[in-house]
Amino acid sequence: MTISSDPGGGHDWQSPACVDDWIDSDVTHDEQRQPLLHRVATLLPATGSGPLEVLDVGGGYGVLTAAILEDLPDATVVLHDYSEAMINKAKERLSRFGDRVRYRIADMTQPGWTDKLSGPFDAVASALAIHNLEPEQIQRVYRDIFSLLRPGGCLLNLDVIFPASAGLADLYRRDPSRDPTFDVSVAPAGLEEQPRWLRAAGFAEVDCVWKELDEGLLWGLRAA
Repeated sequence: MTISSDPGGGHDWQSPACVDDWIDSDVTHDEQRQPLLHRVATLLPATGSGPLEVLDVGGGYGVLTAAILEDLPDATVVLHDYSEAMINKAKERLSRFGDRVRYRIADMTQPGWTDKLSGPFDAVASALAIHNLEPEQIQRVYRDIFSLLRPGGCLLNLDVIFPASAGLADLYRRDPSRDPTFDVSVAPAGLEEQPRWLRAAGFAEVDCVWKELDEGLLWGLRAA
C-alpha cells in the first residue's frame, strides 16, 4: 500500500505517464486500504469551534484526503505532495469537494518545505509517505510538522514501521496474512525509534495506536 510519491524510490514522479501507471496499480489495494484510511479520519479531533483544518502530508492522488472529507463534513484539507503530476490527479479525483481542499507542492526532503504550506493546522495526517525518507529526514519532518500544529493539535501517521532486526523481518515475512508482493525491509526507523523521535520533536503525548506487522498508526499530540 503506497499512497504518495516515493523520493529515491526509482520512479519519475514528475512524469504523468509514470504517475498514471502507479495509480492504476495502487488502486488495486483499495479493498484493503480504505477501512484503514477511514479509521484514521475518524480519529481526527473535533475543534468544537469552526471547521477542522487538516494537512495531508505526502497525499499523492488524494485517497486519504478523500476519506477525511467524506467522513468529516466540517473538515477542510490542504493536500501536500512534491509531484505536480500527482497533484493534478488529485485535483481531478477530488473536484467534487470544491474549495474544501487546497493543494500545495513542496519537497519535504528539503529544509524549508513548510514555507510553501498554509497553516497552522488542527491536525496533520499522512499515509505511507514519511517512511520513504532517510531517518534523519524523518526526525526533521516531525519537527517541521510539530511547528505547523496549533496547540492541542495532533499528528496521525499511518505508515511503515520498519523492523529493526533481521529476525523480526523474517517473522513478518512468514506471516500468511502479509501481502507477498511487498518485501520487508530492515531499517533504523522502528517501533522504539519513532516514538522517541516524536517526543524529541516536541509532542507531549505519543503512542502507536495500532500495529499490524510492519504497518501501524503513530499519534503525537501537541500540548494545548
